[in-house]
Amino acid sequence: MIIWAYKNENGVLCCALLQKSVPQGVEAIQLEVSSPDDVILDESGNITIKSQEQKLQELKNQKLEYLKKYVYSLLFSTDYVITKILEAQVNGLPTSDLLTQYQNILTQRQNIRNWNNQKEQEINNATTIEELNNINLKFE
Repeated sequence: MIIWAYKNENGVLCCALLQKSVPQGVEAIQLEVSSPDDVILDESGNITIKSQEQKLQELKNQKLEYLKKYVYSLLFSTDYVITKILEAQVNGLPTSDLLTQYQNILTQRQNIRNWNNQKEQEINNATTIEELNNINLKFE
């Protein structure tokens, strides 16, 4: 995809899909990119294209954020069990019956956390976008 990138009068990076969409009197550079999101301002304020490393890190961050929300959604429905056990502890009540009663839920929660840790490691260790995209984030 060909785009024209420029900074507007406020120094904000803008992209146009058509050259005629660039405001009059503004210097724009033509770039070939996969997406307008690939165009950034570097540390010096120059218009440039994201490196593969930058794209990979951005996708890792997105995948890690998705994983965090997904794991939260898996654990949320059983948070009441943890609350019950903690309330019993705080009030000096025995918890052994609760631990026995909710053992399956506690085991499932631990399995989810273990899976989460494994997936975080896989995401952080990915060295290519393809490898990152092949990481399945469905708990089973």
